[in-house]
Amino acid sequence: KATSPVDLTAFESKEMTRFLDPCEKESRASFRCMEDHPGDRDKCMAHFQAYRDCKKIWV
Repeated sequence: KATSPVDLTAFESKEMTRFLDPCEKESRASFRCMEDHPGDRDKCMAHFQAYRDCKKIWV
């Protein structure tokens, strides 16, 4: 299951760091999915799309 859309309030409340990634949650979900389903990218497509959508918003 893909993660929910970016939560701007949660993002704004985070402490600023040099490496702040607004799409960290989507990125982690993608990696976790690939760890759970090695070699089966099709099962993780929703996570990949959520990450791409997030990056479009922030980059």
